[in-house]
Amino acid sequence: MRNILRHPFFSVVNILALSISLSFCLIVLTIIRGQFEFDSFHKDRSRIFRVISAITDKNNNQFRFATTPAPLSGKLKMIDPSIEQAAGIRRMDFVRTTCNGKSLDFNAVFAGSHLFRIFSFSLSPAGSFTSLDEPNKLIMSGEAADKLFGKKNVVGQVVKIDNLGSFAIAGIIDMRGIKSHLNYDLYLSASSLPALEASHKIDPLSGNWKNYQSDYTYIKVRTGKSSAQKSLDRLSAEVSSRLGSRDDEKNI
Repeated sequence: MRNILRHPFFSVVNILALSISLSFCLIVLTIIRGQFEFDSFHKDRSRIFRVISAITDKNNNQFRFATTPAPLSGKLKMIDPSIEQAAGIRRMDFVRTTCNGKSLDFNAVFAGSHLFRIFSFSLSPAGSFTSLDEPNKLIMSGEAADKLFGKKNVVGQVVKIDNLGSFAIAGIIDMRGIKSHLNYDLYLSASSLPALEASHKIDPLSGNWKNYQSDYTYIKVRTGKSSAQKSLDRLSAEVSSRLGSRDDEKNI
């Protein structure tokens, strides 16, 4: 106290600097803690992985993408018994969604029920994600449902999505109190893709191995040692050899 009274200016500067430093450290710790809370609720999170694409161009420059070719997820379980589940998410832009004269733009993806056998989401009211195995069905986030319909049960309601057609709401994902990088508004049934591709409403990517930017692919491996990476390496070499590479790439 004597030093503070003797040197008030420097004491105030030191106290302010200490206070600012402690506040900054607390903010950083809060941000870091928040990041670790993402997807921590999934039951088998230690066995869940996202498959990425590693690209080498003709100048030997290497690039990594979070996306993969669309057919990959369907192939993985066939070639490796250590992969318990595999699922793909087809990327979409925001889509205009209309019901009862009200229209909103929502962030949408195509997905099948396999995705929800990997991740531990739940539906409210209780239901089954197997409805995504049927064409023209969708799962909606609770936030999107509140924006479009307000506070009411919307399961069974039919919405119209521009350029894609009509989809029936099969369930609402309950995201209360959880954080996830999978925070889409609409999960459209992947079983709708064949008809939409055949009618040229969306690009025909389901059989395209050269387009590595169409899907996000996730796998859940079985407990114990997994051979998934070796299988992915073999499949990558097989596809690159059989199909060749794009003009700007040497290897996928």
